[in-house]
Amino acid sequence: MKKSKIRPTEWLTMFLALFLVAGLTLSNLRKSQRTQRDLNRLGDIESIRTALHVYYKKHDRFPAATPDGRILACGWQGEAICEWGVVWEDERFIYTEKLPIDGLAVRGENWPPYFYEQRADGREYILMATIENNSQPEINDSHERCPGDWRENQYLECR
Repeated sequence: MKKSKIRPTEWLTMFLALFLVAGLTLSNLRKSQRTQRDLNRLGDIESIRTALHVYYKKHDRFPAATPDGRILACGWQGEAICEWGVVWEDERFIYTEKLPIDGLAVRGENWPPYFYEQRADGREYILMATIENNSQPEINDSHERCPGDWRENQYLECR
């Protein structure tokens, strides 16, 4: 029997095909990870929105905010800064067991956390998350609901 040898060009072709498939797979994996993080952010914004409305029902206003976009309504008197990633409570009530925090911010990456701003003397607010995939249709919808000068990768919730 005759042994068949694989020529160098055939080896090269096989390796190129293998690297092409691996590269496409890695690219799709990264895209799906970004999409999943964006979906998590949208869910987090909904959780924060729900807690804000519970606060509004109890106090007839939305909570104050710090200049860097954190909620100012925690602690015994409700005058302490609420940190992202911990319970939001005052002396009377727990608004949420864990105030959501962006996954990339948790990992220490240079990613902006959620941003909250009280408006109209507590009758309105803006809540913002930075999204990785600018083609999310929810972004354009949120910009229409919450007019202002926003970046194209910011998802907004407002009242």
